[in-house]
Amino acid sequence: MKNTWSPPENYEEIESDIKWVRVWAPSKRRHEPPIHKKYACPNCGAPTEFDIIHQSIACPFCGFLTKPNTNIIGKSAKELEFRLDSLQKSTESWKASRDIFHCDNCGAELALEKADITATCPFCTSNKVGLQSAPMEEFEPQAIITISVTKEEVVNKIKVWLGKGWFHPAQLSNSALIQFLNALYIPVWTFDASIDSTWNALVGYEKQESYYDSSDKTWKTRTKIDWRWENGSVNRFIDDMLIPGSKYVNARLFNHIEPFDLTKMADFNPDFLAGWKAHTYTKYLPDAWEEGKRNIRETMKNACNDQIPSQHVRNFSMTADFKDESWRYILLPVYLISYQYNQQIFQIMVNAQTGKIAGQKPVEWKKVWFAILGLISPGALTTVLGLLLSLLGGIGIILLVIGGVLFIIGLIISITIYQNAKNSEEGTSE
Repeated sequence: MKNTWSPPENYEEIESDIKWVRVWAPSKRRHEPPIHKKYACPNCGAPTEFDIIHQSIACPFCGFLTKPNTNIIGKSAKELEFRLDSLQKSTESWKASRDIFHCDNCGAELALEKADITATCPFCTSNKVGLQSAPMEEFEPQAIITISVTKEEVVNKIKVWLGKGWFHPAQLSNSALIQFLNALYIPVWTFDASIDSTWNALVGYEKQESYYDSSDKTWKTRTKIDWRWENGSVNRFIDDMLIPGSKYVNARLFNHIEPFDLTKMADFNPDFLAGWKAHTYTKYLPDAWEEGKRNIRETMKNACNDQIPSQHVRNFSMTADFKDESWRYILLPVYLISYQYNQQIFQIMVNAQTGKIAGQKPVEWKKVWFAILGLISPGALTTVLGLLLSLLGGIGIILLVIGGVLFIIGLIISITIYQNAKNSEEGTSE
């Protein structure tokens, strides 16, 4: 039978140490100097940029407009399988020619036009930055969602959001923070997979039984847990699980500003980045896929638990078989503010497609502790007073009950306030 096998694209045969065995390896890539694309107006020669209102390349001086040569492809954007050649490509950079802005403090990198030199890192606010040349490689995003929310809209939303909450510093609502607002495209890996899961668990069912209490010679009822082994299966197709391709993107905030409407994805074209920053990925595909699988397993675990008709569960175990896995590398738009307060860095992130806000806000903990003290003190003092007066009987017992109720109510409200303050520092959405 004739052998019809051929090596993957961009593979070449190399010398084999074993007789009769032929070996192929990835072709050595030719490194060529970067070619910088200049976004200049063909009418007046001024720098152009992508206009988010007209979704076109625009000249702010003479009004020239032209649509990028691309198509809206939505969720039909090309997906790649987990093959050796595609994994090899995923470690490469863009063919698009841009300079790389490198932060010496946190290590973040942005792809910039040569003229777009900034003095501050959008992730850590450091001014220890520099420019270096980007290598010309083969891999680039399959798709992009363009920015559609204007900076003016975002500024108004952020001002309102910053003003919410009584336990934050008063100066937080000052509009000076807006000067740190950056619009940028962040790298994101998307994953699809079909998952078959099976589970086993010891499930407990409550039942009432009667018994005779010999101490007071009466029949009573009690709850007993009847344990038995059960199993089940769950089949799910996970569609477009998003994993940020950068360790500098706050994953908690990113999750809060989801979802993105992936039906609006367009074929990637470097023209979309004219005048805008794009963050290069620092989390490679294998690492992102491991994170994605952990998230998928957690999703499947929750789905399996939903099948169990009881809250009493022991010895739960689950398997998850993955098949038909595929991935994409895309760029998604966000607005980002990073600022420092008491030598701690906080971030605000806005979905630049929908305008949804999530962020971290510093907390003046003195305000929180004083509020908690004010909430639990009345109940505590009333309880102590009632305890003292209870020695005299009568009103003391009443005060003891009232104090206990007030203390419990104050404690519940205090826990809620503390949790809200803690979540505010870690990151919450509007």
